[in-house]
Order: sequence, then C-alpha cells, then structure tokens
Amino acid sequence: MTDRTPHKIYTSFEELENDLQILKLQKQIAQEQIKLNYESTKENLSFLTVIGNTAGYVAKRLLAIKVINKFFR
Repeated sequence: MTDRTPHKIYTSFEELENDLQILKLQKQIAQEQIKLNYESTKENLSFLTVIGNTAGYVAKRLLAIKVINKFFR
C-alpha cells in the first residue's frame, strides 16, 4: 500500500516543531474525547439507567394501550 499524499518538506526546525506540537495537541484532544465517550457509555449502560429507561418505556406502552382501549370500547 502506498501513501499518495504529498509529504511536507520542512524548511526549518521551528516549522517541524510547530507541526509536532499540533499533532501532540490533536492526540490529547482525541484521548479526552475517548474518555468522555467511555464515561457517557458507562453511564448510559449502568444498571439503574437501563432499569429506569425500561420502566419508562413499559409505562408509556401501557398508557398507550389503555388510551387505545378506551377509544375502541
């Protein structure tokens, strides 16, 4: 597999260091996003959240069935 993107040619160490600093910061941002996504997923899949969401879903469906039954009586 060949890389078809043109390679940047640096004319100074300062230019190279700036790009390395940018890459380092982008990596840190990506790591923080992963941490936030992990915590959000962990929270969304916690036992109490799942039970609460399930109970809410069931309650809404039971209420809908009750309303529908009233219309057809």
